[in-house]
Amino acid sequence: MTAPIVGTYVPHALVVFRGSLGPVGGAEDMWQIGLRFDQVGGGGGSGMLQVNVDKCRDAFRAMLVDAFARMSTAVSFEEARGTVIGSDGRAIGGPTISPAPVPSRAGASANLHPWSVSVAMTHDAGGARRGRFGRVYLPPMSLAVDATGRFELAQRDQILTAYKTFVKACEGPTEGGQELKLAVASKYGTLRHVTMLRCGDVPDTQRRRDNRLNEAYAVLPLP
Repeated sequence: MTAPIVGTYVPHALVVFRGSLGPVGGAEDMWQIGLRFDQVGGGGGSGMLQVNVDKCRDAFRAMLVDAFARMSTAVSFEEARGTVIGSDGRAIGGPTISPAPVPSRAGASANLHPWSVSVAMTHDAGGARRGRFGRVYLPPMSLAVDATGRFELAQRDQILTAYKTFVKACEGPTEGGQELKLAVASKYGTLRHVTMLRCGDVPDTQRRRDNRLNEAYAVLPLP
């Protein structure tokens, strides 16, 4: 770990998972999530190793098709992109791209959520509050929400377990000497390994998806 330097980042890897939302052959919007990793023992270089990005791609696809992850049938997965982020917060070199094999689509179809509704996953790296937390808004889910606005605790636990399995698969042993460790990177010059994952039973609103979702209006005259 590098000592904090205010105003700069510790170089690290950013893996972005992205795809489309909508019916097969009729995608209407895009989704993406990004996870930051410390490349332990591998050195930064100008790009991520292909084997590491491929490993992350396979890990996400396994979560996508896992029934316990409860991802909506609207979600399709297209690719993972790995980039090395420098001390200025910008990409060093170009991305390493790993396209998803076809088909890569989630399968949960009951109680579909609107695309703007998302389950949030919190990354907790411990220590001081500043620069401690990260958050990921997962792609749309298929969950039964009750009258209090919550979904079942059993479903929450299944999603959290599936997400942990995904993260551990990304971190797993690899070739080339670059072992990934999920991390929280901050502009305060800290890069901390994540020690806890947290998931609640109340869905959140992902504003970007809400803003992109086309809405059909009905109008009635008021005499």
